[in-house]
Amino acid sequence: MDELNSKQLEAVNAIEGPVLVLAGPGTGKTTLLTYRIKHILESTDISAENILCLTFTDSARQTLKNKLVDRIGSDGYKVAIHTFHSFAGWVINNYNVYFDDYLLKQNIDELTKYQIIYDILSGLDFNDPLGKKVQDTYIYSKDIISLISLYKKGGFTPDELAKNLQSDKKVLIPIDQAVADNLSDVARISAGSIDNFENLLAELIELGQSNQYLKQIITSLSQALVLAKSQSKVDTKPLTKWKNSWTTKNDLLKVQTKYSINLDKLISLVNIWNIYQDRMKTLGYYDFDDMILQVTEVLRKNPSLLANIQETFYYTMVDEFQDTSRVQVNLLEILMDSPVNEGRPNILIVGDDDQAIYGFQGAEYSNFSDYINKYKDVLVINLTDNYRSTDQILSFARSVVVQNPDRLENNFAELSKELSSQVSSKEKVLLLKTEHMSSEYVEIINKIKSIKKSGKNLSDIAIIAPKHKHLESIAKFLQQSDIDINYERRQNVLDNHALDEIITILRFINSANEKTSNVDVYLSKILAFDWLGVAPMKLYQTSLYCYKNKVSWVEHCSKDKELSPIINWLLILTKKAKNNTLEEILDLIIDSKLIKDSKVPSFKDYYFSNDNFELEILSGLIIFRNNIRALAVNGKITIDDLLKQIDMRIQANIQLANNHPVITATDSVNLITAHSAKGQEF
Repeated sequence: MDELNSKQLEAVNAIEGPVLVLAGPGTGKTTLLTYRIKHILESTDISAENILCLTFTDSARQTLKNKLVDRIGSDGYKVAIHTFHSFAGWVINNYNVYFDDYLLKQNIDELTKYQIIYDILSGLDFNDPLGKKVQDTYIYSKDIISLISLYKKGGFTPDELAKNLQSDKKVLIPIDQAVADNLSDVARISAGSIDNFENLLAELIELGQSNQYLKQIITSLSQALVLAKSQSKVDTKPLTKWKNSWTTKNDLLKVQTKYSINLDKLISLVNIWNIYQDRMKTLGYYDFDDMILQVTEVLRKNPSLLANIQETFYYTMVDEFQDTSRVQVNLLEILMDSPVNEGRPNILIVGDDDQAIYGFQGAEYSNFSDYINKYKDVLVINLTDNYRSTDQILSFARSVVVQNPDRLENNFAELSKELSSQVSSKEKVLLLKTEHMSSEYVEIINKIKSIKKSGKNLSDIAIIAPKHKHLESIAKFLQQSDIDINYERRQNVLDNHALDEIITILRFINSANEKTSNVDVYLSKILAFDWLGVAPMKLYQTSLYCYKNKVSWVEHCSKDKELSPIINWLLILTKKAKNNTLEEILDLIIDSKLIKDSKVPSFKDYYFSNDNFELEILSGLIIFRNNIRALAVNGKITIDDLLKQIDMRIQANIQLANNHPVITATDSVNLITAHSAKGQEF
């Protein structure tokens, strides 16, 4: 263990009782965890199977597993390393007598969620606050799905949420009155307005702090006032930010809390959530978000089962604790709640509140302080030696993170999380400003070429951006500059132009079989496909003729010597669609040569030629076909079924995702989002 510093060594040796390790980026937390497991196995009579490690993502789980095997050999495979969800799955599978009905269900996907919610909304009263509709789209459908998921991750059930809402409804009346009395006449916040906010705070405090929402609004307003008065001159920005975050104007132009305006919607949400859970049960689905909640409830109601699992795992370690949600913490707490522990379970958690990236999934900063307060004599170890970055990078990063008021460092006076670099380098952080995005790309490309010319590997270079749309833009510039890239992007198959052409042909076939008026619309689009080789002038003449003579495109084109082969091919497809499977029709669309005597150019020959080949088209076709097979699991699927699913995806903005990576060479520049970059080194 010579490679460990004193703080890491302290954490490795502290195997009894609760431990909190604050591990900033690059401080060697994975090294710490593997050595700690090794130390437990060497210094106790515990077997590898009796150690439980919980982490947040599959990639983190696999990384820890690989490094553990390298450290201790085959015993590393026996240590129970899980994500929270895979651990819940382990409990369900190993103690299935407690989860009989759960095992018979299948995990619900995003599209099916949307379909169920859509059906529920269509049955609501016309004046329901969540039933608003624009054209054929319910405007709150995606918000409903997101909120239900968020509340589940927070450990709520519909009944618990309803109880909280009723409590909030009572306290909101005096809160709104205080807000209106003190802020309705404040048109513009100035130094003179500070009395209004202080009076408001005093009135809110007088209401007591028995309600959670009241506590939150008091705490946030208190913090805003402290920040406003922290300088010699009053800074009104924190008060403006607080007012914009917590309040709004009602129809009478009075200021009130945003929560009170949205309360009726949340009450409606409880009703929809209850119906949603019943529908899932009836249809044989379970929600992935329910797994941990379900396991926690079963453990709480079955002490013998809980005791059995507690006796299985003597030591527990949790990685990336900053990203755990309330429901995950609830599961962890019930596992640690054994009388023999006497408030001091053998658990080590590793995390860094400054690296929390899953707040949108219910992760909470307060989990750290709650952990310290829950258990007796928690040993807090702060890792500050950084083995990844230079002092300048650390200083630059710290100047950003300290601006966040919700940090452990701000709430524990004795705690300093300032990192110290153990890397000797003269490299500096360069801030480059350009007038145009294209100029920025040119600078980046020149820098990459310079690095490559110096003999360094392209694979050591990373371009990190906030979102995929930024990476997609620069990826084109890089490829045009003959710079190889490694980019795992998430594309929507339905946005692929070639796949859209196949879908348009399917729409023609379906429309022709249903005898609807859209046949001509789809035919006009089909004839414009490049691979069919119809000249633009021919299309124009056809359109003009059909318009002037009031004849259908199908009727006219079937008599046209040049266009009739295409019409015949489409009509053969239409006829075959009545008896053939959807996959067979897809094959006939992709390769027209499969139809005897067909004289129509082939989609396959065009898009898979050297000139037009795109990997995205091939991978998109594979995903499209797999989607058809998934839909056909319970029986034959029709073109109409598929098109309805596609239309529902478009309406709900739910992708048919293609995650196939673009790797143009072994030595390539890495293109990644900031979210995906976490924990990686370049």
